[in-house]
Amino acid sequence: MSVGNLTGNTQIHHLDPGIGKGIYAQFTSSRARLHHQRKVRMLYIPCMKVGQNDVKALINLEEHRKELVSPLLNMRGKERNLNDFLVNWGNHPYLMDVSRSPQDIADEVIAERDLHNPANHFENKRIWLTELKTQNNSLIPVVSWLDTDNSRDVIQQTRLLLTEFETIAIRVICTPEITGASWTGQSAFLTPYRPQKT
Repeated sequence: MSVGNLTGNTQIHHLDPGIGKGIYAQFTSSRARLHHQRKVRMLYIPCMKVGQNDVKALINLEEHRKELVSPLLNMRGKERNLNDFLVNWGNHPYLMDVSRSPQDIADEVIAERDLHNPANHFENKRIWLTELKTQNNSLIPVVSWLDTDNSRDVIQQTRLLLTEFETIAIRVICTPEITGASWTGQSAFLTPYRPQKT
């Protein structure tokens, strides 16, 4: 579920539809590979919103259980709930995305920070993710997109995040049928990130 750089080692993870539909492409850079294998286990990846009850459930897990869980937080809700998570989650990997649901985009954090603004390759979102990293540096930022997003902005966002983060994740949300714009788009997007044979 991570991207290290463009010459990394690739794995594909399918999420259980019960916890979040999607495919995650994992790429780990040679520089980060040993660190990644030692630290990032990610046996269970629940997709959760940044809500009070969700955050409490996560931060109250025992330490040995946190080692097996890497939550995918879909940002929506209040900033104080996010801050509670960042302070109390500890040194365990967690993934962060921003909800694209129409009912969520008016939420205080998404709206105030204008996180879906594509200007300068989603600069607002990239700055926000960097700020989260300063509060808890176990962050793995998530790149996701809608069919209507400009593919160049999405790809450039990914490349720019790779200059700030050792590991990132690509979240591909597609229809159940292997047809249509979602599948065509994800194939075009992931192809440049596949490792080259040597």
